[in-house]
Order: sequence, then C-alpha cells, then structure tokens
Amino acid sequence: MAASVQIMSDLHLETHSYGFNFAQTAPYLVLLGDIGHAANDQLFSFLETQPCH
Repeated sequence: MAASVQIMSDLHLETHSYGFNFAQTAPYLVLLGDIGHAANDQLFSFLETQPCH
C-alpha cells in the first residue's frame, strides 16, 4: 500500500518575510532540505499553519 505525500523542499523560511500559502494536495507533508532555522520564529509560524489530520 502506497502513501500519498506532498513534498516541499528548500523553503528557506529564514530568508523570506512573507507567508507561504500552499494548497494541501496530500494527507502527509514531507519537508526536505533547508526548510528554516530553529532560532527563527518563521519556521514555527509556518509549521503551526499546516493542517493536521
């Protein structure tokens, strides 16, 4: 059984001052590469806005 996933990579949230608004296309979100820096609040703001199932 295969899982349907949405992949996002290299968002570099620490370098952007605007919010991302991506449509959900799968029940699971996989974040790869340089997403953001844990010392930067934008990473956690982004994670908190992602849908949970």
